[in-house]
Amino acid sequence: MVDTFRVYDSFEHAFTDYANLIGNNPRYAGVVQASTAEQAARELQRGGYATDPRYAEKLVAVMNTMGPLNAASSFLADSR
Repeated sequence: MVDTFRVYDSFEHAFTDYANLIGNNPRYAGVVQASTAEQAARELQRGGYATDPRYAEKLVAVMNTMGPLNAASSFLADSR
């Protein structure tokens, strides 16, 4: 598949746009409602975020190299 990509002036602009995309687009509602990072990765793929059929599997593999996250912390982007 050939497609266009968005271009941003800063990391902040890119992350804000990503949070808005995931938080406000109904096709990614499963990502927002996911109870685990692995489930969120699978919901991203299910919503059509990436064309790679192994996207979620690869994303989970990268997350696993980082080790467990502190459950007391919130790492979710605010899409408001």
